[in-house]
Amino acid sequence: MAEKLLPCPFCGSDVKYNEKLEAVFCHGCDAMRTGYKHKRGSAISEWNRRSPDLRAGIDNIIEDFSGPLTGEDAVDIVDRLQQL
Repeated sequence: MAEKLLPCPFCGSDVKYNEKLEAVFCHGCDAMRTGYKHKRGSAISEWNRRSPDLRAGIDNIIEDFSGPLTGEDAVDIVDRLQQL
């Protein structure tokens, strides 16, 4: 594995690469990214591909929603995540 894995963009935990499954796994929040069968090591490059502002965007959403969430809050959160 030549390319270094970035930490999880969702929880910040370290992640592990499983060469046999061609997948990257976060043991902190169970996030996962698989690669392409025909392209060895693609899971790593796909895992590392992200917007530099993604973590900041997620943190802003978390700050806006403290306390119990309603169904409308959940829809709003999903909409905002899709825009990141």
